[in-house]
Amino acid sequence: MPTSEKIVRLFPLGGLVFFPNGRLPLRIFEPRYKQMTEDALASDREIVMILPKPGPSTDPVPIHSVGTLGKIHNERRLPNGEFLMELVGLKRVRITKEVDTIKLYRQARVEIVDDAIESGLSARRELQRAEILRHLTAILPDDNEAVDQFLRYLTRHCDAAAFSDVVSYSTPMALERKQAILEEPSVDRRLDMLVATAHEALADLIPETRSPFPPDFSSD
Repeated sequence: MPTSEKIVRLFPLGGLVFFPNGRLPLRIFEPRYKQMTEDALASDREIVMILPKPGPSTDPVPIHSVGTLGKIHNERRLPNGEFLMELVGLKRVRITKEVDTIKLYRQARVEIVDDAIESGLSARRELQRAEILRHLTAILPDDNEAVDQFLRYLTRHCDAAAFSDVVSYSTPMALERKQAILEEPSVDRRLDMLVATAHEALADLIPETRSPFPPDFSSD
């Protein structure tokens, strides 16, 4: 198997597109995902979060081909056997083939998808970042310390690749748009897509449509 490929545990989760550099609080209660968590904690602590495709419910549910490899942090086993944990996004991955397994959860062979960034466009990227931040400032709640910390983090600590991923993960937009950004390895094209999204929609969002910040534990 090429060094860029590996066998991973799959966690299909509807209603959310997980990104590299994202953090996701999770409550794990289904038997298959409790088994998956136990196996991950006993080895590399890694899980791939992936979005199911829309359509009629089937088993196994059809899934997109690109997801995010994450690592488990801050896990806590509850007395009833459930887990609370945080998943930290590491890398994009593309499924090359699902593999047969005796486990309750699904597994697949994936290849790591590295970021691609064009040389000589740093000034353009800075202008794009400033435009995206301007729209974020307009739609996020005022007088909120978590929001202030989030904006400071984006401004001071994110390179262009991390910036595009953190904004895509944190900003309310259609799941299909988020999935399209996740599937794009080019950092410059991801920023283009975010600027287009900002011009189309972000400035028109009303407070009632905003996602809670920071997010709550998931119900899945």
